[in-house]
Parts: sequence; structure tokens; C-alpha cells
Amino acid sequence: MRTYLLLLFCAALYGSNFVLGSLLLEAFPALHLSAYRLLVSSAFLLIYLVATRGLAKITFRDFVYLVPFVLIGMLLHQVSFFTGLRTTDATTASLILSLAPIFTALFARLFLKEPLTKRMVAGSIVALTGVFFVVGTGGRMSTAITEGVWIMFICMLALSGSMILMKKLTERMDAFVATVYTTVLGCISVYPVAVWSEPTSLLVVGSLGRFGAAYSGLMRRNLECADSQGRGG
Repeated sequence: MRTYLLLLFCAALYGSNFVLGSLLLEAFPALHLSAYRLLVSSAFLLIYLVATRGLAKITFRDFVYLVPFVLIGMLLHQVSFFTGLRTTDATTASLILSLAPIFTALFARLFLKEPLTKRMVAGSIVALTGVFFVVGTGGRMSTAITEGVWIMFICMLALSGSMILMKKLTERMDAFVATVYTTVLGCISVYPVAVWSEPTSLLVVGSLGRFGAAYSGLMRRNLECADSQGRGG
């Protein structure tokens, strides 16, 4: 029971990621938001790793999987995630990313030679058809899919590919250590791209100001909703 509750908690956190990401994009550029996110994650993970286990040595063979994972699972995934959220709604984005297990199974069959059952194939076809009807214009069979939808598909494919690379990487090192190192390297890769894209806006004071404005706007919106509901009651 505890395991299922933890999984439910993780699913709730993952779902809120789309909503919070859409709100924060009102205050931050997409690439900068990705860089800040990885920077904060890297700091916490590094502190915990050093305090509990210490830094682990990385060999040249580890970089064979680390570098592709960082480029695909961090740089491409993070950039496409926040860029896609700028041009599509959170619900559509979450539906598209829900296809990641399907493509992960296909990649696992192709690269890891894992079995792909008929039931998995049938379920994948149903899921793909359902998402296509939802994200299509007006919910009909249509190819008029927006740019944001295509970007989120790229994000989903990057996520699926990164899972295969992480599978190979964790065969060589501890899963938590791999998570820490890939997050830190991801931050190092995303940060220069963010600086290059909008160099004048990557200021700590300005960023804190934008975050404060976004947070104040969100709180004001919640207070207004609560006040209107109170009056209605």
C-alpha cells in the first residue's frame, strides 16, 4: 500500500509540473527557466550525495553514455519541454508525454532486444489513436497540428530515448549517482544555451523580480477567486 501511495504522490507531482511550468513561463524565458530548474536540482542533489555517499569516480566508458544522455535527456528534453509549453496548453502537453512509455518500449525492443507482446502493441495503438484525436483540431481526424504539439512530441521522444540511455548507464554505476551527475552536466549544458539565447535577461536580480511578480500575481489570483466564492456563498 505504501508503494502505491508513493507512486500516486509522484504522479501528482509530475502532473503539477505542467501547470507550474506554464505559470512560470509568464515570468521567465523558456531556456532560462530550464537552467534555473536544473541549477537548483543540481545543488540539492550534489549536497545530498556528498553528505551521504561522497563523489564517485567517472571513467571514460561512463562518458560514452553520460554525454548522449545529457544531450538528449537533459538539453533537448528540457529545451523542448519549456519551449513547447509556451505554445500549447498543459493538458495537451501531458497527454503527449503520456506516450513516452509506448515509445520507450519500442526503443527497448530495438536497442535492448526486450520483448514486445501483442497486448502491448494493441494498447499502444489505442493510446496513439486517442492522443491523435485529442490533440487534433476540434478533436477530429486532422493533420492540422500546431507547432507546440510537434515540439512536445520531440520532447516525448527525447524522454523515451533518455530512459534507454539511463538503463545502460545504471548498469555501470549506482542509479542515484547517475541521476546526480546527469543533472549537473545537464545544467552545465543548458546554461550556456540560455545565456546565448537571451544574454541580457539572465540577471539574478531581474530573475528574482520576475519570479516575485509571477508569485504575487498567482497569489492575488487565488485570493480573488476565494473572495468571489465567499461572496457567492
